[in-house]
Amino acid sequence: MSRKRPGLLIVVAVAAVIVEAVGVAGWVSWRQVVRRLKTDPAEGALDLVGNRALRLPPVARQARRLPSADLALASDDLVMSALDTVSRDQIRWAPADPSGFRNRAKAELIEGAYQAASASLDEAILRDPTSPDSHRLAALAARSQGMTGEALDHLATAHGLGLGSTSAGIELTPEEADWVRLEGLERRMDFYPRTRSSNVIALAREYRDRGLSEAGREWLERDAADPRVALELARWDLLEGRTSQAEARLEALVARRGLTRTILAEAWTITAMVRDRQGDVGGAVAAADAAMTYDPRSAGPYRVLSTLSERRGDMAEALEHLRRAWGMNPTDVGLLLNIARVAEKAGQPDDANLALTRAVTVDPSDPGLRARLVEYQLRRGEFMQATLTLSEALDRFPTDPRLLRLADRLRAEISRR
Repeated sequence: MSRKRPGLLIVVAVAAVIVEAVGVAGWVSWRQVVRRLKTDPAEGALDLVGNRALRLPPVARQARRLPSADLALASDDLVMSALDTVSRDQIRWAPADPSGFRNRAKAELIEGAYQAASASLDEAILRDPTSPDSHRLAALAARSQGMTGEALDHLATAHGLGLGSTSAGIELTPEEADWVRLEGLERRMDFYPRTRSSNVIALAREYRDRGLSEAGREWLERDAADPRVALELARWDLLEGRTSQAEARLEALVARRGLTRTILAEAWTITAMVRDRQGDVGGAVAAADAAMTYDPRSAGPYRVLSTLSERRGDMAEALEHLRRAWGMNPTDVGLLLNIARVAEKAGQPDDANLALTRAVTVDPSDPGLRARLVEYQLRRGEFMQATLTLSEALDRFPTDPRLLRLADRLRAEISRR
């Protein structure tokens, strides 16, 4: 049995402590620099250039998400220097990581070295072809060299990989933007085959929004064997007035084996809507009840029942159904607006005001919701409350035309009193 060598163990232990200490020190230093970038971009950029702790191997990888948006607030020279410093160390210590090449490309783009940026981004994409950021930057580099086709190709890939902004700061014509969005959604189906049904539905809706419903329907029909796509087709049939076709499609769907309770609940909810459209009130109620047996937490059946009750003139019952639906989905702004509308018709002004106020709370970024609340308060003659609501709205959206028109209306109403 060999004897242990305590000297070697001590050296290994000390080395481990040093590596750990360096890593922690570098990590803290990196976080400090990021905070500095937020408060003083120029000083933060200088820190990135001069702070050697950031250039050690354990922290080179921490620059993967270099906050270049903050760096852009500094001078171009500082930005380039910071990006160049960090990217060189990233490429040196983590050559398999694409972020070093991506950061180098950012410096080259600022410098106007577009060919070099394209070469750096080729290296980044070679290492990770699934990065939307790399493709967006590659699009910018290509467009800057007049290679529009290549730029649009990269933008479509970026959109397919990560839905969101498709322009990457590039000015696109409406036709180019449409192509990028549609092509990106088509590519997304190849990138994410497990979510194909939701991607097909998104693509079909994109076509419909552009007035190309037939093209959208063709995509849906190709995947009609998928239960979610079949449900979407039934919705389209209903919207287009093809109630018999929707009913036949739904009957075939609920007859399948192995469907989830959620799918069955949604199928019966749409069936209730179809039967309501056909004038079969009893059948609509029965279908809504069937939907609730499959998924008691689904809001859809209560929406249908509310519509039926409202049509009968039973506003109290309609409001109760809507409240139950809202309880299932408290962030649904559409439901809250419906509650406000029915509550006002039912002679329950406090409930209507509360629903509109909640809608504003759910989506404070929508000035239209605030305008609806002001309009309701004006209809009620609650000028003081309307003034307060409108003042808060204009503080946040000072140029919104609808709010400005309401301000003129409110002044006129008050002057007449």
